[in-house]
Amino acid sequence: MEKVKVQHFARNLRKLLCDVSFKRQKHLAEFLEITQQAVSRWVNGVTEPNLDNLVRIADFFDVSIEELLKGKKCNNPWCYKHRKYGCRE
Repeated sequence: MEKVKVQHFARNLRKLLCDVSFKRQKHLAEFLEITQQAVSRWVNGVTEPNLDNLVRIADFFDVSIEELLKGKKCNNPWCYKHRKYGCRE
C-alpha cells in the first residue's frame, strides 16, 4: 500500500480498536493467529496487513474492506449491511 493509504488504514484501525486498546489488539491478534506486535505495527502505520489478513480484519469488525481502508461507510441500498444497519454516515 502507498504510505498515505497505510496511514488511513492505521487511523481507521485505531478507531475500530477504540484508540489502541491493548486488550482489543490482543483479541484481534488471537483471531488472526498472529502476534500482538504485528497488530501494533499496523495500528502505528509501520506496516500493513496482507490481503488475507485485511479480509479477516474486516470480518472481525464486521465492516467492509472499503470502510477499513478509506473510512467510508456503506451507503448502497442493495448492500446487506446498509439494509440491516442503515446508512451510518
